[in-house]
Amino acid sequence: MDESTTVWALIGLAVVALVIILIVASRHRARVRRADLKSKFGPEYDRAVEEYGADRADRELASRERRVEKFHARELSAAERASFLASWSHI
Repeated sequence: MDESTTVWALIGLAVVALVIILIVASRHRARVRRADLKSKFGPEYDRAVEEYGADRADRELASRERRVEKFHARELSAAERASFLASWSHI
């Protein structure tokens, strides 16, 4: 084998190794993400998997997670709480 062939063979092996590493890393990341979503959503995760399938459920729940992060929840003052309770009781 001449030097040029050896170089191309090494480049080819490096590309194959890189592709394998990327696939393994991607699958590992998906497993970690899935476990994280399952721990955050609990039974809702299982329902989403039944409804959408695993991959689509992961995307859907991650989308919900991003949407909820934009909410700005705050504690009500005593006056706001009383007003809300009165309104709710009326309803």
